[in-house]
Amino acid sequence: MQKKVVIYIEKEKFLRDLMEKAIHGAGFEFFSYPDKDCLHFIKDLDPAVLVIDRQTVDDEFLNALDAQIPVILTGQPDTLKVDLSSIVATLEKPLGPFDLVANITKVLQE
Repeated sequence: MQKKVVIYIEKEKFLRDLMEKAIHGAGFEFFSYPDKDCLHFIKDLDPAVLVIDRQTVDDEFLNALDAQIPVILTGQPDTLKVDLSSIVATLEKPLGPFDLVANITKVLQE
């Protein structure tokens, strides 16, 4: 059975490292990127879910995403100026790793 891929886009290295341990521990394959220059990786890896920090990406990046990939948005969603129907959850910071894993699992079960 192939592991489901989770991609996490977050500028803070500490959060990427912390979430990597929790998400790997939950049985997912994990990739993280520190900025928005990863769109080609997203297309290549075909993730089951994207976790994106709102402060790390801009509206142009969000508009370029494949609408079929579920997105969990972290940070300040009130600054969002796009209508992205693929946003399935928004999580405020500070973000706990087990809360994120629970949300990822919930999204993938739907």
